[in-house]
Amino acid sequence: MAISVEQEQEQVELAVFIWQMSTLGDPYAQVLLRQMNPYRFFEKAREHGPIHRSRVGPWVTPDYRISRSILRDTRFGTRDVNGERTIAQFTSVDDSFLKLDPPDHTRLRRLVTPYFGARRFQAGRPQTEALCQELLDRALERAGAEGRFDVVTDYARPLMSELVCDVFGVRGDFRDRFASCSARVGRVFEGYSSPEQFQELEDAVAELKGLLRELVEIRAQEPGQDVVSGLLRAHGEERLTVDEVIGVCSLLSIAGTESTSHLIGNAVHALLENREQWQLLCDDIELTPRAVEETLRYDPPNHLISRVAHAEVELAGQRIAVGDTVVIMTGGANRDPQVYPEPGRFDILREDPAEPLTFSAGIHFCLGAALARTAAETALRVLVDRLPELRPSGPVRRRRSPSVRGLESLPVTVR
Repeated sequence: MAISVEQEQEQVELAVFIWQMSTLGDPYAQVLLRQMNPYRFFEKAREHGPIHRSRVGPWVTPDYRISRSILRDTRFGTRDVNGERTIAQFTSVDDSFLKLDPPDHTRLRRLVTPYFGARRFQAGRPQTEALCQELLDRALERAGAEGRFDVVTDYARPLMSELVCDVFGVRGDFRDRFASCSARVGRVFEGYSSPEQFQELEDAVAELKGLLRELVEIRAQEPGQDVVSGLLRAHGEERLTVDEVIGVCSLLSIAGTESTSHLIGNAVHALLENREQWQLLCDDIELTPRAVEETLRYDPPNHLISRVAHAEVELAGQRIAVGDTVVIMTGGANRDPQVYPEPGRFDILREDPAEPLTFSAGIHFCLGAALARTAAETALRVLVDRLPELRPSGPVRRRRSPSVRGLESLPVTVR
């Protein structure tokens, strides 16, 4: 499906409008311009009150308590009141993102959740640790005498690509095709700025769906203990459609690979930028889960969550009408000074912190949270335990996206 001239014009007009609103000081518009440091704009949004109406259109909140209440409130949904998608994106990738509300969401969540529990991924921790060691071996071998490698491209990203393939039971040549396609589709989080970029994304989405359909057919004939086989067993009982199985797999293959690799990269970057915190972890490796949780708060891999009011709601004295969109600035909510003392400080010893909203909350709590936490903790534990002398070796390169916070490159050295 190619983008039409009208759709292209609409995108251009929207971009111009957002830029104009940013020049008027609208903090949400400034975030949408893909600023390299969005946190200052989250603080500017906080100056407008706990929730305010952006000049761009939606309501915006960087307030932790209000954000959490919205995420837990069933009067807010992921689609508009007519059941349509909340944001007009013309790429068919939307079909694979499970943006559902009850009752469809309730049914699907009940069937899928058993395959994404913490116990399942904890049981696979030894295999994950072995994979981390293998990836570090390769990285250090390539690094040679200089001892330089890249945490993102040599470690975090290939780790998550391999883990997602393991979860799906993907083997052989199919594995390389699947990993390459998932990485290209992951660019959806950055949006597109030209018809050419749109078409590249559409082609990648079509290829991913084709690969997943092929995988479903293979698992139907050769079932195993992987997630796809488990979901197909539910399908065989007429509880999941093939398209729903593909939707679940699409979500995990893209978000699991991209978001978790960003979480690992952000964690290592924050620790190296705050050397005393790195040393704390070197001295006590059991602090690793706390380091991951603090990263989820301090520099999370996703910054914006949208919800639509399905009923009239009053929040902090503001009347949210039916059909209004509310954008939750999770990157700002996770640094709310009313909830986190010294919110701009990275501190893995933070006492009794509130749970970050990075994985959302309520019925739409992130399906892959257990995988992300387990993978990030294991990756960090292996890296710190094996390379305590690790240091930055050059400028980082950040991903340009209004909603995704991650690194394209994090060069380090062990010399």
